[in-house]
Amino acid sequence: MPIIRDPELDRLLTAHEAAWNAKLVAEKKSNGFAAVVAVIAQELRSSRGSYRIEIRELSEEVGRLQREARRNSRYGAPRVAKKKLAEADKLLERRNCLVRERDVVRLLLESTNQALQRADEVRAVCQREWEVAHAELESFKQRRKIRPSLAALIMDSAGVPVAHQNDALIKHRDGKYHIYFGGKGEGVGPGHGHFVFNPLHGKNVYTRMPTVGES
Repeated sequence: MPIIRDPELDRLLTAHEAAWNAKLVAEKKSNGFAAVVAVIAQELRSSRGSYRIEIRELSEEVGRLQREARRNSRYGAPRVAKKKLAEADKLLERRNCLVRERDVVRLLLESTNQALQRADEVRAVCQREWEVAHAELESFKQRRKIRPSLAALIMDSAGVPVAHQNDALIKHRDGKYHIYFGGKGEGVGPGHGHFVFNPLHGKNVYTRMPTVGES
């Protein structure tokens, strides 16, 4: 029934819903990044000590083997020197793998932190946009005294006096709304008014005001 809908209210409700959905998506993404950062940070903290110790020990062992290889080479033991260098090369490769692994974890933590920061910024923007949309909607409702029910929209469109809307009775028949209001003791009491509102044309096809109180 587009005739009884308010285009401005529709626009504000659509904007409000879109802002709310964007806010939820941003919050979910931000929370997801935060969880990933927490896991990576914990992994880095727990492995930082072992990385440092093992890399240092491997570096020292590589240095020792290389020194022994040079000494063996000087004293005429080339086979022993070659064996020592081969051992040193294996340990050096192991050390370099640990360094790369440590650096990958650090880089992952840094990039995830950056992603989290961007997600938090988007989250803050979406929060502000939703607050603005919510404030505009509430302001519109206050200005127009908009009530959320369809019944209120129908009565407003039909021109039922606000003073009689609380006790009004609405019945839907043959595509039209029959509104009874203002009767003695109740909306449909003696002397009640009767409007018949056609939503397709946006106007009343029958109007009878209440006679209660008339002399």
